Amino acid sequence: MMTTEADWLEYLLTPDMITYGCAIGGLRVANTILWGTPGKGGQAAGLNEGHHIAGAISELAAADYFKVTPTGLYDRRRRDLADYGEVRVTEHRNGHLIIAHDVAEDRVDHDDAPFVMCWINGRERRVWFTGWMYGWEAKRIGDPNRQAHRFWVPFCKLHPMQEPFLWRNP
Repeated sequence: MMTTEADWLEYLLTPDMITYGCAIGGLRVANTILWGTPGKGGQAAGLNEGHHIAGAISELAAADYFKVTPTGLYDRRRRDLADYGEVRVTEHRNGHLIIAHDVAEDRVDHDDAPFVMCWINGRERRVWFTGWMYGWEAKRIGDPNRQAHRFWVPFCKLHPMQEPFLWRNP
């Protein structure tokens, strides 16, 4: 399995999607400030407004692309897509899919979930779906960062988006 930029799928964002994603991202930051709401997998949610906004926009784009319900927009304990798939986003063209695995801290990403990786470029109003991988695969082949209890998988090791994954019925 080797993914190249030629395998990436380009998705043009609509103005409504950008506006809605900004509102959701702002709400996530407000919840963090007010209630200390945890992020995905129980991680401490940071106050990086841009990342919260990019995440929400990418979740909306992926839900629209796959024609499924974006289930994790408001409740971060739920999975992002149809209560099954997860979306990860980076603003770096040479980024990584990062999967958490810290049982002691209750920060564990689901092994059975397909993680769709997105690279977002706000200037061009586009999201590129760079590939996907099941959680168990990322934990097996990713480069472990033992200190942070994370597995890092570069884009080139992801399944190409043209290779389908199976949606589980929720």
